[in-house]
Amino acid sequence: MDVSALAQVIINGALLAGIYALVTAGLNIIYGVTRIVNFCHGELLSFSMYLSYWFFVLYGLHPYLSIPIVCAVLFLIGALIQILVVEGAPHETQGVLTLSLYLIMQGCMLAFWRSDYRVVELPPTSVCILGVYVSTLRATALVGVIIITILFYFVLFKTKYGMMMRAVVQDPEVAEWLGIDTKRVRIISFGLGALLAGLAGGLLIPIYYVYPGAGLSFALMGWVIMVLGGLGNFMGALVGSFIIGITESIVSTLYNAQLARAVSLIIFFVFILIKPQGLMGGR
Repeated sequence: MDVSALAQVIINGALLAGIYALVTAGLNIIYGVTRIVNFCHGELLSFSMYLSYWFFVLYGLHPYLSIPIVCAVLFLIGALIQILVVEGAPHETQGVLTLSLYLIMQGCMLAFWRSDYRVVELPPTSVCILGVYVSTLRATALVGVIIITILFYFVLFKTKYGMMMRAVVQDPEVAEWLGIDTKRVRIISFGLGALLAGLAGGLLIPIYYVYPGAGLSFALMGWVIMVLGGLGNFMGALVGSFIIGITESIVSTLYNAQLARAVSLIIFFVFILIKPQGLMGGR
């Protein structure tokens, strides 16, 4: 493998890891605060990709420029899901409710847009990085992922809301005794989790095709990485995202994508057998 090919593998792996990190962070926020696995997370990602696609097709708006609008819509959808569907329902049924939403959303997307694969066709351009030419879209998406990840972890660990959210994750009852509005935190957290899915979708659409269920494979790997890193552990999820993303990029380049997914799952099984609580022992 020459230097150019190696650079492509590293960039593709880092980009994939970044997308996984955004998806997993959204799942982790929702799980950590509400203690439910959001089964409709993949369809939220698919819907965000469709939003970016139609903004481009109907209004000529570049997918990266539509990301703020898409994120606002996804945040609102996530908050409404928490308020209208999850909040107040018995805890035993909340996961089933999000699974029902997954089926409803996928059915609606199939009814409106069918199962056709759609792509955003942009003129191919490249940028030279350390003497290696890489796709401008992939390089832009990678930079976007890095910036968003840094901002997310800043909000999580350096702001008042981040402190409140982590308090609810650690012990919701004690957080409520301390005066934290746990209901509001749950609503904002579900909205923020959906927003991160919107960010991932907006970054993906220029380099990936969209169809109903396009986000499912990313959500599935997000759940795997969430367990790999340690449930509720955000730093563990970030490390796990890069382990899986780089592994899939290397194996898919040398062999094929199907084997890459299999190798990633083997790594997951081995880690969980050795350390069932995850890489960083999340709660």
